[in-house]
Amino acid sequence: MITALAGWGVLGVLAAQERPPLVLVTIDTLRADHLPMWGAEDVSTPHLQALAERSVIFEQAVTSVPLTLPAHASLLTGTYPQFHQLRTNSSGRLSQDIPTLAEMLKSRGYKTGAFVASAVLDRRYGLDRGFDHYGDQFGLEARYAGKTAERTAEAVMNEALKWMGSHSGPIFVWIHLYDPHAPYQAPGRHGGRGYKGEIEYVDTQIGRLRSFLKGKGWDKRAMVAVLSDHGEDLGQHGEPTHGFFVYDTVMRIPLLMKFPGDEHAGKRVSRQVRIIDVLPTLLRGLDVPLPRQSVIQGSGLLPLVLGKERGEMPAYGESLYARVHFGWSRLFALRTGQWKYIQAPRPELYDLEEDPGETRNLFESRQGMANRLGQTLRELRVRYQGSRDQAEPVDIDPQQRQRLESLGYLSTSAPVDLSGQDEDLPDPKDKIEVYASIYRGMQGFVEDRLKASLNHLLKAAQTDPSMPTVHDYLGRVYSRLNRPREAIESYKKALKLSPGDLQVATNLAFAYLQADQPEEAVEGLEMLTQVNRSDWQSWHFLGVARTRLERWPAAAEAFAKALELKPGSKDVLFNLATSYGQQGEHEKAIQAFQRLVQLAPQDPQALGGLATHYEAAGKEKEAYEAYRKAIQVAPDDAAGYFNLGNFFARRGGWEDAEKFYRDAIERQPDFAQAYMTLSVVLHRQGKVREAAEWEQKARRLMSPPR
Repeated sequence: MITALAGWGVLGVLAAQERPPLVLVTIDTLRADHLPMWGAEDVSTPHLQALAERSVIFEQAVTSVPLTLPAHASLLTGTYPQFHQLRTNSSGRLSQDIPTLAEMLKSRGYKTGAFVASAVLDRRYGLDRGFDHYGDQFGLEARYAGKTAERTAEAVMNEALKWMGSHSGPIFVWIHLYDPHAPYQAPGRHGGRGYKGEIEYVDTQIGRLRSFLKGKGWDKRAMVAVLSDHGEDLGQHGEPTHGFFVYDTVMRIPLLMKFPGDEHAGKRVSRQVRIIDVLPTLLRGLDVPLPRQSVIQGSGLLPLVLGKERGEMPAYGESLYARVHFGWSRLFALRTGQWKYIQAPRPELYDLEEDPGETRNLFESRQGMANRLGQTLRELRVRYQGSRDQAEPVDIDPQQRQRLESLGYLSTSAPVDLSGQDEDLPDPKDKIEVYASIYRGMQGFVEDRLKASLNHLLKAAQTDPSMPTVHDYLGRVYSRLNRPREAIESYKKALKLSPGDLQVATNLAFAYLQADQPEEAVEGLEMLTQVNRSDWQSWHFLGVARTRLERWPAAAEAFAKALELKPGSKDVLFNLATSYGQQGEHEKAIQAFQRLVQLAPQDPQALGGLATHYEAAGKEKEAYEAYRKAIQVAPDDAAGYFNLGNFFARRGGWEDAEKFYRDAIERQPDFAQAYMTLSVVLHRQGKVREAAEWEQKARRLMSPPR
């Protein structure tokens, strides 16, 4: 392992309270060449430019992997992805054996806070380690709360500034802003400018951060680093977004560092640097020594800032996305200041000085250079290879999987098995069109553009019918289009290609339910609950399928198991209570509905269910109070008045029943059943003519149109 501060001499270590604050800002998916400091002319970022004037600009910074989670893991540990083993999004949890920047600073007296904008950085992946506060609305406490997969830069900055404002002394804050990530939908005046508008919107939040630091008295004193985790291809090499290739469009990132006291302001470093070099450089800027047993593989950048000569720092890069999700070849890259070598079934070599767009593959004509870079790449891969069990397994529940997919990512729930060779696998270059079709099909599904999604996925299936992912998504689209039989066939194809995919098997069971084939659904869901007994969703839908067959005790058993696994589920509680009621077990139904009302006190349906079973159990006073409460919480809901009318009608309270039936009709003029029951109570009061009129109205509403 390389110790990053070797050769810098003995540090004069400051007392903890004298150390400057550290503000680390990562702007997700930001290309360096889309900022004015790197030559862009049609993007306005005045706040980043003002910060850059007081900073060191690293002109040639590169990431290790073009995906959010593994890139941030490399940033916060100073290690390569093959060492920390978070190779793709959702592929595992960072090992406890690898120290993080937050842990290093916390041990030196820093208060630490992180504020992230995307479910990709959910705390379940381990980057929260060392932070006193991890501002993560996609974390454990909100995992099942139905919240979206990302939040705006403004929302993240609000939370970060509030936390910073409540702390003094040395602090470390990491602020992650996600907005440049697709889909490009910047708010307000920045809308309509696509990717560039997202960048400009994020810049306004950098302005808020600068104003805060100035107001806090930290403006001059703080160390501030701003960088990206990866870039965005924007179709330049055929890739819609990022993660698939390792070209500079996705691997080159902006990096600027404002040192305490604005030391070295205005300097530009033209030598290549790497994302793994940021951590040791930040520690040196704060005068914090490395841990004695350091695993950091990056090198501090202060010698380059000071203009000292040093050897080339080759940059390792990789993308395993095509291998993990489609069974195509992995991509590995080695980049120097001038050259880029890409290891693939058809290797690539680019002269970045002459061809920065990487359009002319020189592999055949520059075999000597390609061989040298290939050898260095192989050595780097071996030297820094971590253990496969370095990353801990992580649970990816259906909600988290959906959140990741809503951001354009496929997900995996276990450390990646990379055994075997790639030579005989398809080259991702040859699969870019089918991948683009899959991606656009996924996005169309997420954005509810179902016809467009179907067309893209059918095109992908026609081009390459061997991919289970395509058939899985086709099944989802068909289900959403209410074409369950076609969905069933698509899911069967996916399972034939990937027999162990439990999510596809679950989707197939849901499609059977949609097709009104509950026997087949029960069979599949019973198998799933035995294979994965901790999947609450399978237990829940097993209960639903059993209710379709009126197997009430078995349904209640499945719902109870689902509730044990997910205690806060309102849907499960409602279905459990209903299944108890169908068996005549009203006391159990009351207990379940009481729990549901505690969770959702403003839910009229929960109150109505509770009232129904109070009444069935002979608890008239409690039933009446629950019916009244349902009307109070939903005064415009006709069902509540109708239910209370029924309550009085069953007890011969004809006048009260009449009143509530009229209230129900007033709120829902086409409520035919209320018309009919009103006619009945009018008849019971001797109002025969009026009763007949209401009965006629009811029958007209019930008659099908001719």
